[in-house]
Amino acid sequence: MVAQIIPSDNANAVSHEKLVSAEGVSERNYYESYKVMIQGAGGRQIFKQDHVRSNRSKRDASLAAIVPAGLFSNGDYILTLQGVGAGGEEEDVAKSLFRVEKK
Repeated sequence: MVAQIIPSDNANAVSHEKLVSAEGVSERNYYESYKVMIQGAGGRQIFKQDHVRSNRSKRDASLAAIVPAGLFSNGDYILTLQGVGAGGEEEDVAKSLFRVEKK
């Protein structure tokens, strides 16, 4: 499982957006939906998106969420991806640390 932050190159996207992308979600770890959360290093949540659906192929799945870049200042962040089961139970699927340095 790979969860990462990617600067948006889409010319039609609102300027300075970031794309949260997760690839390699195994079918055996299939969930009804996913939750994407981003926290600052101090633990303060700056972004949360519920009900993110995956795009499945025969081998695995991927998903994406758009995060406004204006939410970020310079510093370290934690990206958490949670799977949400049919009964509403949540399970951490991936965590990634990343740093923002605005130019």
